Amino acid sequence: DYSGANAATVIQAAINNLSGPGSIYLDSAGTFTITSKITAEDGQCIFSNGALLDVSGLNDTVFEFSAQRSGNNQQLTGIWGFKVQGNIENSDLLLFKATNINYSVVVRDIFCHSVPNVIHLVGSCFMSHIENVHSLYSESGTFIKLEKANEACGPNGTQITNCSAEPQITPYPEYSLYVKDAGSIKVDGFYTEGVFDTGCYFENSSFTLTNSKFSGNSYFVVKNVDSAAITKSIFNTCKISIQGTNEVIKISDNLRLRHSNSSCITVEASSTTTVLDIANNNFETASGQTAITIVNGTTVISCLDISHNVFRSEEAPDQAGTAIMHGGGTPSINNAKLIANTFEYLTGTYIVYLPATQVSATNNIFKNVTATSYILLIGSGQTKRTSDNIFVSISGTLMDYRGLNCSAETFSGDGSTTSFSFAHGLAATPTHVEITPTSADAAANFYWSANGTNIIINYLTAPPAGTNNVKFTWRA
Repeated sequence: DYSGANAATVIQAAINNLSGPGSIYLDSAGTFTITSKITAEDGQCIFSNGALLDVSGLNDTVFEFSAQRSGNNQQLTGIWGFKVQGNIENSDLLLFKATNINYSVVVRDIFCHSVPNVIHLVGSCFMSHIENVHSLYSESGTFIKLEKANEACGPNGTQITNCSAEPQITPYPEYSLYVKDAGSIKVDGFYTEGVFDTGCYFENSSFTLTNSKFSGNSYFVVKNVDSAAITKSIFNTCKISIQGTNEVIKISDNLRLRHSNSSCITVEASSTTTVLDIANNNFETASGQTAITIVNGTTVISCLDISHNVFRSEEAPDQAGTAIMHGGGTPSINNAKLIANTFEYLTGTYIVYLPATQVSATNNIFKNVTATSYILLIGSGQTKRTSDNIFVSISGTLMDYRGLNCSAETFSGDGSTTSFSFAHGLAATPTHVEITPTSADAAANFYWSANGTNIIINYLTAPPAGTNNVKFTWRA
């Protein structure tokens, strides 16, 4: 325990006396004022059970650890168990920095107030664990920063668990989480509330992110990754931006993807992605915005799978926003699948615009949507397959080419009308139509005919008069 003007001198002397691996314990009842940097080496730990560190007078790194021994000494390195009071005016204030630590770095059970930069790992830092670290009221800086220059940690990379950053003041911090050249990263339970200039940034790293929440008008950047999985999380006014050259990106099972003034997911210009899998997510779009935007340019996606998602207006039951938009021009998607998605309460020039070399659009539901052009536009001149897409309460042309569609129709008989027609929304006259009566008055002798716009049901005897008594489903 120490309550002098600068506890750093006493803590540093205790660390120097270790002469190698070991631990320093700070009494949990103490308040430790630190006005100068404390340095330590791999295999050394500084911990407490709730001691308060007052670093408000320091504009430098508080704890800096560096490697002093070669090989894997299998000794923990790090800090844990502190409350930290900083100063938002000190933009260079950084709580913890570790460089090229040969074995596991541990930072856990830390609560920071007004600390602009909290954790910075550089170099190998093999098998690091960051757990239960929280930051409140920070200005500028970065909450957690990982830079591991070309270090491939594989499955034993850094794990970040149950951490949060809530800046709540301006000017906003640049990043809540910055990861570059960092091998394998696992993030579980990362929470932000507030605005960051960029937000989260992953480059040249493989990562999984689960059970997290990102709120605030910011970006979640994925760039040059071999493998990325973003699952079971909430993105509230935070855009996922895909950049650079990527192998496999999976965005699935997210509870909410919402943005009020931008796309929820944007595949940026000049990017290349081998596999982009977007499945089982709930999208919410605002007026004039798009859930998924693929920017025109030299953008290339080899395989795009969009399946089992719900695309919905955030203003439902009012219509607003659209679902999927390609930037136009020459298609840069080689193989696209649009399977079993639900699109409802959306409006725009198109609801889905997805030209690709090969497209399969099946079992999708379009309900209460309005398009000034096509509901589903997937281009012309490419190989396509569509089947069992259902259109209910829609306004706009269904599709831009001949396909296989289905819907339900309802008419009121008057006892004299024998022909009932409806638009099929196909670009050519269908050659095969299946009509199934779903009401007793519709179940009479009839035959169908078609032209380039409509399908006509012709009854030999007019159905009886009634209200909404002539009902049937159709496939063409």
